Amino acid sequence: MLTKKTLILFLGIVSLAFILGCLGGGLSLSPEQIRANTLTAIRDVNSYAFNLETFTVAELPDLPNPLNATLRVKAWGIVNMKRRSSKMEMQLLNPPDLPNFPTSEEEANLTLYLLNDTIYVKVQNTWMRQRVPNPDEVWERQNQALQQVELMRGAKITLEDEEKIGGRRAYVLLVEPDKLKALNYLIDQSYASNLKTLTPQQLGNLSKRIKEFKMKMWIDSEEFLPLRVKTHIKLESKASMMESEVKIEFHDYNAKHKITLPEEAYNQSVELIV
Repeated sequence: MLTKKTLILFLGIVSLAFILGCLGGGLSLSPEQIRANTLTAIRDVNSYAFNLETFTVAELPDLPNPLNATLRVKAWGIVNMKRRSSKMEMQLLNPPDLPNFPTSEEEANLTLYLLNDTIYVKVQNTWMRQRVPNPDEVWERQNQALQQVELMRGAKITLEDEEKIGGRRAYVLLVEPDKLKALNYLIDQSYASNLKTLTPQQLGNLSKRIKEFKMKMWIDSEEFLPLRVKTHIKLESKASMMESEVKIEFHDYNAKHKITLPEEAYNQSVELIV
């Protein structure tokens, strides 16, 4: 028979379960569930803002002009895929001592707008513009949040912890994607058309140079959208080495981001013909 004490205990358990559910989807989601929810949620993203930091060390002695450089870059911006408009401000914090390269941080600053099929760039107080030959292809790559999340497919995923990012609770995932998939992602982001013609065998050989490719993702526990992504990649080939750390933070998903090109960019920009 159901006693009063048993009934109170049962109601307490039900209430606790309800409260935990209301506080953000529960605390016991598996990495696979988080991945599935994220891959679904990211498809509804039309716009976002971002902050980006990169740190790269390159030692390439085999080049005609041997390169040994350390680069630090900070960037921030807005992307609106629905309106096909984006803006980015970028700072190169320690310009390398290279021929034809800016010699100060101020000279290395860059402002970039991408409006439908035209890129506008401001460098050293000079505006330039150029038509994009394949705008559809370019805009497919503008959803950086989607590009990052797509690397979760087929990857080994471990739920490490839970943290707060900007006041929002996030699942912290360690993501180890397949090297070949990681390489395809890097090539896709490079805009280098010659790399996209590599055969499967050439891609396989190139992927062997990736000695390390790890990602850590902070996924919003309610919206299941990435709040922060950190990537570490190391490539080696004989005497050459390149190692890079990238941190990107996403915020203001699907906000009504309005991007307006400065009037001077319209009136004073120099068109580049390629």
